[in-house]
Parts: sequence; C-alpha cells; structure tokens
Amino acid sequence: MTIQLIDKGEIRVRDEINPLGPDPFETQALGRAALTALAYPGRVIGCDAALAGLLRTFVPTGTRLHLDPAFEAAGVAGPDGARPVGPERATVAAAPAARAAIILPALPRGTLLHPEEGALLIVMVAGLAEAEGGPRYRVSRGAAGGRTRDLSVTGLPDGFVAARAAATADYPLGVDILLVDETTGRLAGLPRHVRLAHGEE
Repeated sequence: MTIQLIDKGEIRVRDEINPLGPDPFETQALGRAALTALAYPGRVIGCDAALAGLLRTFVPTGTRLHLDPAFEAAGVAGPDGARPVGPERATVAAAPAARAAIILPALPRGTLLHPEEGALLIVMVAGLAEAEGGPRYRVSRGAAGGRTRDLSVTGLPDGFVAARAAATADYPLGVDILLVDETTGRLAGLPRHVRLAHGEE
C-alpha cells in the first residue's frame, strides 16, 4: 500500500489494504489506526500494534521492504511475498529507534512527478505518550504560530530531528514516519508535511 500526501496534508491511500494476511480483521484495524496516526500528526493512537502486524498491513506481495539489520539479527522476517531491498530502494522500511537517524538519509523521497514514491519508515521506540515524561518533541503544522502538539518519545537518537528535517526539506518530497511504542503498541504519525523540533525550541 502506498500513502500519498497531497494538499493540506490530506492522506490518500492508493491501494486497498491487503485482505489476504493471516488475520484480515487485524490487518484492517491496524491500517485504520496507522492512517489515523498519520492524519493527526503527533496524536498518540491507542492500539496494540506490533512490528509483524504492521508489516503484514503495509507490505502486500511485491512490496519493496527494508528491514534494519538489527531486526534481521533478532530473527524478524518480512511477510511472505515481500521483496527485500536496500534502504535506497525501499517502499517500506523498519528500524529500531537507535538506528532511525542512520537509515533516514538513504530512503527514497519520491520525485516531483511522483512524490507518493517516498518511503514509509516504521520506527520502534521505547516509549510514546502525549507530553508525559520522557524526551519531549514539538510537532507543528504550517508556519510559525500554527497548530502544535507536544509528544514524548523515549529512545530516539540525538540526530533524529536533524535527519528527519533533511529528509522532508523538499516537500512534497519526503519520508513519512510511523512511531510505534514497542511496549504498549501505541502509534504516532509524523507525515512529511509537519515540522518536528525538540520541545524547548
């Protein structure tokens, strides 16, 4: 499935969620939760997401998938039919939080003719909440003074904000990010059109 961001941050799904996974009801529920997270940037969406379920949702047969070597070393595999590729060719990629800033610069950002070809990056984080404890980030839409939301994320490396800014500098080109709390399964979306800064900025 490909997510296309168009004017005013609207999200358009180009293909239907793959209904042929082991549990189509789980797949549809995770798809709705993930798209809600991307439609409302910085809002924490209550869910019970796990990496395997999200990969089944966003990686139908033939999708180019890059799994970070840390996941492969832990025995995590992509769903049947996925096409394993390097990060520079990935449609969907997944990485632990500590390596998110490393993989971001390599991911496709799309082209002016086809911005929807920018990758979706799934990042597994140690903690996720709306402005409660942990390192705080500010998610904003539009110019200075626009709508903002504070988000607490535990586990992101120091260089993540700068790496994401570089990956989204040429909007509508860019990378969309889905943060996943590896303990609770909650989700938060960082689509390419929003700005992310450290909370004190």
